[in-house]
Amino acid sequence: MDERVLPPPITLRELTRIVGRRWPLALSVFLVTVAATFFLTKRITPLYESKSRVLLESGTSGPGSGLGSLLGLVTGGSSGNASLDTEMEKIETQDFYKKLRQQAGLGEMGFDEIQYRLQLSGGRGGQVLIFNARGSTPEQAQKIANTAAVLYIQLARDDAKARIQLDRKHLQDAAAIARQEKNRAERALERFNKGMAASDPTAYFKGRAERTVLVRKDLEEARKQEAGLQTQIQAQEKQLKYLPKDVVYGYGLNKNPVIDGYRTEIFALKAQRKVKLLDYQEDSPEVQTLDEEIAAKEKAVQEAQKTAFSAGSKNVGRNPDFTNIQSELLRAKTSLTTVRTTINETQKLLDALEREQTGLADKQFQYLTLRTAFEAAAEADKTAQTGLIAATLKEATGQPNVRVIDWGRKPDIPLSPKPLLNTILSVFLGLFLGIGLSLLAEYFSNKPAAPELPYFDEPLPALPLVGGIPLLGTAPTAQTEHLTARDEDRLREIGYWLAHREPGEPVPVRLLLGVRSDNRTATLAAQVAKVLGQDGVKVAQLEVDGASLAELPQQLANLAAAGNDLILLAGPAVWNVRTVSPLERLAGGLVLVASPDTPVEESVARARRLLTNGYTPRFHGVVAAEELPALAALEEKA
Repeated sequence: MDERVLPPPITLRELTRIVGRRWPLALSVFLVTVAATFFLTKRITPLYESKSRVLLESGTSGPGSGLGSLLGLVTGGSSGNASLDTEMEKIETQDFYKKLRQQAGLGEMGFDEIQYRLQLSGGRGGQVLIFNARGSTPEQAQKIANTAAVLYIQLARDDAKARIQLDRKHLQDAAAIARQEKNRAERALERFNKGMAASDPTAYFKGRAERTVLVRKDLEEARKQEAGLQTQIQAQEKQLKYLPKDVVYGYGLNKNPVIDGYRTEIFALKAQRKVKLLDYQEDSPEVQTLDEEIAAKEKAVQEAQKTAFSAGSKNVGRNPDFTNIQSELLRAKTSLTTVRTTINETQKLLDALEREQTGLADKQFQYLTLRTAFEAAAEADKTAQTGLIAATLKEATGQPNVRVIDWGRKPDIPLSPKPLLNTILSVFLGLFLGIGLSLLAEYFSNKPAAPELPYFDEPLPALPLVGGIPLLGTAPTAQTEHLTARDEDRLREIGYWLAHREPGEPVPVRLLLGVRSDNRTATLAAQVAKVLGQDGVKVAQLEVDGASLAELPQQLANLAAAGNDLILLAGPAVWNVRTVSPLERLAGGLVLVASPDTPVEESVARARRLLTNGYTPRFHGVVAAEELPALAALEEKA
């Protein structure tokens, strides 16, 4: 359990009271601080600042500048372009500072002091160099800034001239080396061409390579043709196995004479039938007899027609399909022999060409190496000659475009010290030191004796703590008109704790809040008012629920003006945080009324969890509802 109680925060009213008691000390510290600052400001040597700006337009900064190295023509890039940082490094040298000290009339000023007085910075885009010069007089600051700008322009021009001369020498050396390498590569290439006995080795290598490719293609075509002929021969040989060499064209046949005899008899019978019909009817026996004979003859003809011809002589000849396939097979075998002969010859030619290509590969690589070396040397010689021509032009137009765009002006207002700013700062510092020393003196001074009843925000050690909150006492759990002497003593003790105030303080306003419900706050307020009223203490009671919060300040003012010694506000339960928060701020704190169903420690912990969500309330104390074992232990310990 935390038994420490944080001291109440110092309010503006209390701070004003402390400063009022210690005003001689605060005033003395304030005056001494302001006077010391004013004196030191007068003693400080003034420092003035002047600025001059130099434009580096395509001259000393950025790619492709006028001070760029001419070797870029050879190397394909810029090897000597200076950045703004490089220009600053050139300035921050002892040689530059020495010239500046002589021409600006700085006497025997050290290099470190000169470096401090001359600050360099760059403008936007890196094309402007700014000289920030500081001096003890306006004239000195102006002279340092302008002199530094003039010296830098001269330094840039001298550096450009020296760089051009150095680049020209490098180009001359590069041209000599390139010409020597070109001549050597040309002689080596000529010796190689003579050894090859070819005026154009490139065309020779290309022709031989193309010849090899064509022969390889011919060999592939011949092999494809050989495979096709083999497939054809196999198919034709297979066909000859199943085709007969001879074929029967037909047989000699004789006509069947039985059929003609039957047909003749049928014709005669039909003629008789026609004659009979002249004398007889269709259903007469004579006609029917003839019909039966005609039907029998026709059936005999149908049977005889099954063998309408009789066997004669047989005609046998050569099979033309067999003869044609055999002829094609012979031609295919002849072609296969020719193709195989061509394949052998072509293979020999291809082998010879491939061996030749193997030997030519090394020669071709040697030729390409020599030709590449010659072309590179020729290109280097051409570039070097172009660079020398450019160097000649650069000597005439190589001065960098560096000029002053803004000369340093004579400053009117010193950079330091600034009397007005120092005075304002000294006033604030004096106030801070005066108030701080007053509070320190008040802290170490002898504190006055404690009053008869201690202030509730600074309880005596004899007052027990529950969860870091002073335990003001216990109260009856039920409302009754007849209180026992013991209950009256306890309520009187609680009431005097609540009614206590320092001399000169306003009427205390105490907000009573229930932990679980608000049904005991009004009862406790009434009981405390009744007991204190017996002793002559005037207590006012007021039930608040947050509905009339706007009118509450005026009501409290009226009750205080009525001569009351204590104002008790019977408020809601702590779980109604939205209502409790404005009431607690208005009353300046709260008093917890613990629940009779739970221990005091649990009630305090619950109230802390509910009320410290977003802000920190001020607890004056807690009132227990009954004598619990833990509460008795706390009282015995106190």
